[in-house]
Amino acid sequence: SGSLAGGGFQAGQEPSTLIYRPDSDLTTGIEFGGDLNEVRIEPTSSDATITTGEDATVNGSLILTSGTFATSDNLTIGEGATVTRTGGSLAGTPTFPSISGGDTGITLRYVGSSDVTTGPELPGSFSVSELVVENSDLTVTADTSSSIDALTLNSGTLDLNEDSLSVFGNASVNG
Repeated sequence: SGSLAGGGFQAGQEPSTLIYRPDSDLTTGIEFGGDLNEVRIEPTSSDATITTGEDATVNGSLILTSGTFATSDNLTIGEGATVTRTGGSLAGTPTFPSISGGDTGITLRYVGSSDVTTGPELPGSFSVSELVVENSDLTVTADTSSSIDALTLNSGTLDLNEDSLSVFGNASVNG
């Protein structure tokens, strides 16, 4: 596993894409900070934990495919961003935009083939503009009650697990 140290790292002129594929635990370095367009968590070992080392805002996409992404409460999910979970998990609670405060919420997508239980990516606060479940073999089990603006259930199962889900906008069930 490699790392970056020191100061002055710039991943491009615009907010960048970071892909983490370690085979063991890793703490991010100076590359993880500021405004980021896309962060992909794809460790080669499903037991690997990637821990954030700097404050950062993901304004585009956060994609969790395996392992654990430990945010240490220093991660902000920007307005209009998309969190996609095909596997893996999120530890630590990011800061989310507030729809009730007038912000544009996030899109939360579950698209993997392995059943998952929601985590901190589905906040109890009114921060999700759209919740999408897209795989006929997938069961997403809620771990908390939540309020969202829209629900799209293209296929698969959303198990509320005795929690509640308040949908204040459109709900579409297509599968």
